[in-house]
Amino acid sequence: MTAEISILNKHGIVLAADSAVTVNFGQGQAKTYNAVNKLFSLGGNHDIGIMIYGNAEFMDIPWEIVIKEFRKEYSAHTFSKLEDCSQFFIEFLKKEQFKNDIISKRMIKEVILSLLQKLLEISSARLNELQASNPEVPITQEQIVEIILGIITENLDTNNDVILLKNLEKNIFNAEFYEYCNTILQENIFLSADYLGKILEPFIELSHQIIIAKNTFDSVSGVVIGGYGSSELFPSLVSYEISYSFKDDIKMQLTNSNSVDLLNSDASIVPFAQSDMISTILTGMDPFMNEVVSQSIIGLKDLSIDVKNDIINYISEQQKQQFINPILGVVRTLALPELANMAETLVNLTSFKRHITDSLETVGGPVDVLVISKGDGPIWINRKEYFDISKNLEYYNRKRR
Repeated sequence: MTAEISILNKHGIVLAADSAVTVNFGQGQAKTYNAVNKLFSLGGNHDIGIMIYGNAEFMDIPWEIVIKEFRKEYSAHTFSKLEDCSQFFIEFLKKEQFKNDIISKRMIKEVILSLLQKLLEISSARLNELQASNPEVPITQEQIVEIILGIITENLDTNNDVILLKNLEKNIFNAEFYEYCNTILQENIFLSADYLGKILEPFIELSHQIIIAKNTFDSVSGVVIGGYGSSELFPSLVSYEISYSFKDDIKMQLTNSNSVDLLNSDASIVPFAQSDMISTILTGMDPFMNEVVSQSIIGLKDLSIDVKNDIINYISEQQKQQFINPILGVVRTLALPELANMAETLVNLTSFKRHITDSLETVGGPVDVLVISKGDGPIWINRKEYFDISKNLEYYNRKRR
């Protein structure tokens, strides 16, 4: 996990990221390390930086390697717009060197297995409720199948128009994963073959829908690309959530697109990953408490729906007037050193909150800060190194060439 932020105004863009990485050892055991690079400058002809969060690897390859290979390949290239850079980067991920059919299938199988485990968790709870309502009568296989099929039916989306993995059509999915689905059903659901057969096809249908769409089971990487194209006067950023590649396609989704212009928006603050503390500063209320207040209002029985909506909208409007708009008003005028200081402070606040609470310190370590402006290009305000630069002059001279 991590905390990252991007702040844009007409002077430039600041990208800031912490250094923590959390390693899970299973059975609730986890450890954090504070020495990971999540922020990179493309350098060369490019006034562009790239941040990553979430899963630190793409197809089992560290993002740091992927980004540095992209930087090397396009060092002499000029991107007219930042959007061009992002499109070239996505196409770069489709290169043969990043394709691995075995890894792709393993990742998809992990999602299918996670789906089955969640399905069994929900069905077990419902079966326990059923048994508790009539403890004298044993539950039949028919009842088990009925409950499982009911849960599958509840989650089937017949109008799913947001498909992230377009080349994995149903016939291809069946050819690649039918036997795997059949096997894990037999290994995890102890029913006769006839009853398992009633579950198999609906489970395969649900698995296919989950795989090609956004879901909570994927191991997702966030990729943020910010800066300037050569023809752009003001900065912009785009961000994606990327899961894995399959054949010639990548499961990914555009999650943010922000730009500074003279007509619509001349300042933006965009947090990524663990953004609760940053959102608290910007909106005046912790996101969790914001949701509690909204749900409490919705749950009031003596008020009409229109009145409830009016109250929620009033609170939202007050947040904009008292917190969001004043902060953005200041951000519009801040010089680059102040933007950098603000970005670093907001990331450190998240780290401080994790430090003084009983949660795992998933944000921490040195905060890397990269400032990019039209005139000066990428400038590191803070940049950690795993070595002493004074003892590695050969590295320094090599990078200068």
